[in-house]
Amino acid sequence: MDDRTRILISLSVSKAVNCIPCLEHYLSRARGLDLSNEDIHEAFDLAGKVRNGAYVATKTSLDKMMEKDVQTPGSCCDGPDRSCC
Repeated sequence: MDDRTRILISLSVSKAVNCIPCLEHYLSRARGLDLSNEDIHEAFDLAGKVRNGAYVATKTSLDKMMEKDVQTPGSCCDGPDRSCC
């Protein structure tokens, strides 16, 4: 993987997990590679889309779990006195 791709991925992940020190570090590295503001903003936008997708998927799953008692057969959650947590 080339440095440009590595830095753009790192910026995107840093944004997705809200790590300000990581963002500062990788933004500085991006500037050193002369990455354009457009490329950096695109990486940030993609991170936001992935994060939003994860939110929607998790919310949908939780909504389904709240509608009915969902248990996975054979898991540690089987039975009335058992819990995964």
